[in-house]
Amino acid sequence: MTDLLYLLLIVPLFFAGLIVIASWLSVRGLGSPDGRIATLDQGEVNGIAGLAAAHARFADAHGLEWSGAFRSEFPNNPRIVCCTWRSRGTGPILVAYVVNAQVYSDLVSTYANSCTLTTGSAPGGALFPTRRGKVRQILPGRSLTELWLAHAEADQHLRSELRLLPRRDDRPIDELLLESVHGVAAHVRSYPLWPLLCVWWYLTQRLRTGTPVVKQGLKAEDVVPTR
Repeated sequence: MTDLLYLLLIVPLFFAGLIVIASWLSVRGLGSPDGRIATLDQGEVNGIAGLAAAHARFADAHGLEWSGAFRSEFPNNPRIVCCTWRSRGTGPILVAYVVNAQVYSDLVSTYANSCTLTTGSAPGGALFPTRRGKVRQILPGRSLTELWLAHAEADQHLRSELRLLPRRDDRPIDELLLESVHGVAAHVRSYPLWPLLCVWWYLTQRLRTGTPVVKQGLKAEDVVPTR
């Protein structure tokens, strides 16, 4: 019985310790000045074209234009390839993330006051808490069409209920991606004892997935950044 109680105590502590160490290394890497977003050459793009083919067809059908492919290179983190398409107006940016032959999707819209709306399919997108001004809905298992419709519904909600004004951000995609990664890392590290909090965030991330923006009860004062 004593041995069983010992195991029941040690095993959870062991896994919690792994989460703390892995999170500490990952977040420090994401915020590292040595991290970068590298542009893929045409040969590399051709090599992943098959994985992102469905996104390419979807983008073409919805009038989005190819904006390039990139690779994230941050210490202590896996390399992720991103294929991107951009709307001609203030519509969303479509991003296909290729991670270990798995493909995930993000739709990102930008607004005044540096606010953004992200609709994503990767469960890991809900791991860390969001920053003020960064609205997020993580909807795993949804098709591209379902994500598109959910994003459009959330966008309309932010415009009509929270009075957010759409604003196109014409900066290069790699600059936007790098800013986003560094912003997440800085926000996580702003919490006291953040490596320990990562255990709680990891265990509760399911609670932050599957809920559309329209059901999150957001208010303008919760979203618009304070000056």
